[in-house]
Amino acid sequence: MALNARQLDKSIRTGLPATGKGTWRDPEFPGLELRGNRRGATWYVRHRVDGKRVRDRIEGRWPAITLAAAREAARMLLSEAAVQAAAGVDLIARRAEKKRKASAGTFDEVFAKYERKHLAGLKSGAEYSRRIRDVFGQMMARPLLAITRDNILDTAEERRKTAATSADAAMRYLKSFYSWAADQRIAPNILAGVKVAQTRRRTSRILPEDLGAIIVALEADPSTVALCAHTAFALAGRDGEVARMRVDELDLEGRVWTCPDTKNGLTDRVPLSDYAAALIETAMARKMDDSLYVFAGKTGRPVSGWSKLKNRIDAAAGVEGWRWHDIRRSFTWAVAEGGISKDVADRCLNHAARGQTTLDAIYHQHDRFQERKVAFDIWGDTLARYRAAARAENVVSLERPA
Repeated sequence: MALNARQLDKSIRTGLPATGKGTWRDPEFPGLELRGNRRGATWYVRHRVDGKRVRDRIEGRWPAITLAAAREAARMLLSEAAVQAAAGVDLIARRAEKKRKASAGTFDEVFAKYERKHLAGLKSGAEYSRRIRDVFGQMMARPLLAITRDNILDTAEERRKTAATSADAAMRYLKSFYSWAADQRIAPNILAGVKVAQTRRRTSRILPEDLGAIIVALEADPSTVALCAHTAFALAGRDGEVARMRVDELDLEGRVWTCPDTKNGLTDRVPLSDYAAALIETAMARKMDDSLYVFAGKTGRPVSGWSKLKNRIDAAAGVEGWRWHDIRRSFTWAVAEGGISKDVADRCLNHAARGQTTLDAIYHQHDRFQERKVAFDIWGDTLARYRAAARAENVVSLERPA
C-alpha cells in the first residue's frame, strides 16, 4: 500500500539521525535515497550503467528539494542515461572524464595555489589577481578542466565592450596562469597561441573644461564609488590603490596618506592637499560601519562598480572618450605649468624613474615629500578652479533665455 505524502515525510524524519550521517531509501522509487541527517541531506539515485552499479547525485539538498522533486529529477536522469546508452555513448568513460575534471579542483582552488606559489613573489602579483578575479570571477567556482577556451574568449570579449583595457590585461595575465598550470601538469594550456592585443598607449589628457564637468558630475553622484573616484582625481592616483585606502593609513592632521599597496610594491607617503583631505574627511563622515576601508562597499570591502559609474558620469557630464587613467596625464600637464619639474611629477605619480640604475634605486630613495606637497597643492587649486568654471558655465546656461 502506497504511503501518502505526510507518511513519507514522517518516514524520512524518523529514518535519518538527528546528527551525523544516515541513509533513507525511498520505498516506492527503487534506487532513490537520501544521505545525511534531519538538518539536511543529499539525494542520490542508484542505477546500472553497462552492468556496473553507479550512484549519481541530484542537485540540491533536502528539505529544500522535496521527495516529489527528487523523484522527478531521478526520472529525468535515468531517462537521459537510457537515451545516451541507446545512442552508443560510452557512459562509463564519460563518468570517468567528469570525475577526472572535478579532481583537478575548481578554477578558484587552482588559482589560489598559483597566487601562493607564483604571484606572491611578484611586485605586480596583487594586480594580476585583481584583474583576473574581476574579469573571470563568475567562472571561478567551476572545475578548471571543465572550462573551455571559448568560455574564456567569450567572457573576455563581453568585458571588452565596456572595459577593453581590463579585459586585455586579464587575458594576458590568464595566459601566464594557464602556462603555469600546464607546467605543473594540472591542466592543458588551452590559451596557447591566443593573441592578445597590447593596449594602445594613450597620450591624451582630459581638457580643463571637460575635467570641470566630470568633477561636477562626480559631486552630484551620491555613491561611495563616485566619492572615491573624485579622491583618486585629487591624488592623481590609481583607482585600485585609492579604493583600498585604509583608515589606519591616514594622518589627516599631518596631511599624509601612507599607502603600502602600490603598483611597484613600495610604500609611498602621499601628501594630501586641502582639496584631497576634504574629500577623505567627507568619506570618513559618511562611513556607517567599522570597515577598515575609507571607501567601503556594502560588504565592507573596497568599492567597485567603476565601469557603471563612468557610464553615469559620461551621461551627466556630456563627456566621452576619456578613461580614469587619463587624470594622471592631466596632473602632469597642470603641475608642469605650475613650475614643477618632471622628476617631481613622476615621483608624485609613484613612477619608477626612467633610466634609473640599480645603484640609483638603492641609494637615491628620498621621497621629495615637500616638493611633492607643493605639486599636489597646485593640483588641488587647479581642480577647484576647473570645478568653479564648470559650475559657472552651468549657471550661465540655465540663465540664458530660450
